[in-house]
Amino acid sequence: MTDSPTTLSSASTRSSSTKFFPTTPRSDASSQGSRLSKEGSISCAVPAKGGFAGRMRDAVSSVFRGWLFEPVPAINQAIKMHNWTELDALLKADTGMLASNDETLLLAVEYGISSELFNKLIARVDKKIVLNTEYRNILHVAVLKDQLGILTSILENFPLKKEEIDYDDQQNKTALCYAAEKLNMDMVNSLVNAGADLIDAKNKTIFHWLAKNSQKDAESYQRCLKTVRCFIRGTANVLIYSQNEKGETELRINRSSNNTNVTLVTLPKGASRDVSDIAIALIEQINLENSFVTITNPTK
Repeated sequence: MTDSPTTLSSASTRSSSTKFFPTTPRSDASSQGSRLSKEGSISCAVPAKGGFAGRMRDAVSSVFRGWLFEPVPAINQAIKMHNWTELDALLKADTGMLASNDETLLLAVEYGISSELFNKLIARVDKKIVLNTEYRNILHVAVLKDQLGILTSILENFPLKKEEIDYDDQQNKTALCYAAEKLNMDMVNSLVNAGADLIDAKNKTIFHWLAKNSQKDAESYQRCLKTVRCFIRGTANVLIYSQNEKGETELRINRSSNNTNVTLVTLPKGASRDVSDIAIALIEQINLENSFVTITNPTK
């Protein structure tokens, strides 16, 4: 956990040893380098123009501007001290917008603010999303902190764009990847309903993340199986069944961002389409792809 937002545009160019302060945010891929000043806008940072030297120049300039002209807001200080009583007092002392900066809300979630206090805070500060030095935004952090209430507030109250919902961090994971990996179906459903893509940048589907921990032990397998089974039922509208020339059934999942699809599993000719059988075949296929040892004869 760090205090400063960072910049870089994609996971493929990220390095754990290279961290930059924010220079120019983005609203979409076509507006790199433009600063959003509209209240309530959401931004993910992108590289400054001018290559490495330009980024370093802007990074140093940003730091000095912060030291010389931008004192740390009182609410940020309270957050960093975990002084929630003081933060609540600041929120009650004035009914207007409070002095804050781009990292205020990200800091609040990283430092463990309660859902109740977070809801008070977002009504009094600009709703901005930036990245921390692990390239995670507030959605990632809310999921990793198991803060369903905060995640719900963000999805309902922030003017999020799809690229913010699907942003992948330094580990190439979106917020949905982490929610699925945790088997937190409340968070999974919230993100899916908000439009999160079921396929990540590396063509791994949500089922890969749901099944990731299936090989820990028999209990984990059963939990993963139950979750996958429920998700198959809940996402029937994005699953595509088709028969190939061999008479096998191919189960594919649709990618919402560009209307393409990825094959999940190929079922033998005459295989059952029972949800439990498909879930077992799907988990075994994913485990095979990941070189896991498959648990045999699982109980449905």
